[in-house]
Amino acid sequence: MPVIAALERELVRTDAPEDPYLVRSWTQQEVEERFRPVIAAGWAVCLVADCGGRVVGYLSGGIKDPPWWRPVRATEIHSIYVEEHFRSRGLGSRLIDAFVHWSRDHDAQVVEVGAFASNVRAIEFYEKTGFRPALVHLELPL
Repeated sequence: MPVIAALERELVRTDAPEDPYLVRSWTQQEVEERFRPVIAAGWAVCLVADCGGRVVGYLSGGIKDPPWWRPVRATEIHSIYVEEHFRSRGLGSRLIDAFVHWSRDHDAQVVEVGAFASNVRAIEFYEKTGFRPALVHLELPL
């Protein structure tokens, strides 16, 4: 749990630096408390990537409640992160593949993932692993 929490904190620290609403002040303990119910829940999963016995990445995701206007059984990747110097080795793709397998085992019809529009590297990664744009989320700051 502490390793996953540390990776999550690094993801939040480095992801979308221009977003003023992203919570970056969570403590290690707060992140661990957030992940405990996810790991224990039957509707969610937390997968890890290790290299030489050391956890260097993770993916958390779960079953998503469908909106009434699009009744598709979907799973959603909540977060995925691989340490910078372990990227481009296939670890992220293997995490995605494992989550797709978990999703199929849970009768999902689609897997969804979101990325900040400014995170071109993440969007390219998702497209490389087979994801395609289906719905665009826009915001109007007030």
